[in-house]
Amino acid sequence: MKMRTWKAIIARIEDYNPDDDGTLLEASETKQEVVAYGFHMPEHYQLSPEFATIVGRGLFFENGWMMDGTVSTVVETGTTVVEVEE
Repeated sequence: MKMRTWKAIIARIEDYNPDDDGTLLEASETKQEVVAYGFHMPEHYQLSPEFATIVGRGLFFENGWMMDGTVSTVVETGTTVVEVEE
């Protein structure tokens, strides 16, 4: 099954400076304080980026993050094929 791959990225405002750290996606690869959660959604569902944002925020809340005092984004990083057993 073909899956769209997404990355939900979050950091405390104090720990992220776009002038020094670049985009949140770039910072998530170099800074320990910037946390990223990867997830997949089936491509054939044609889900919107807004739906991916809801999933990403759910991951943030599930892992103890809040929206206050943080900066976050959800970005699509590509597609992948996942084997599904029926």
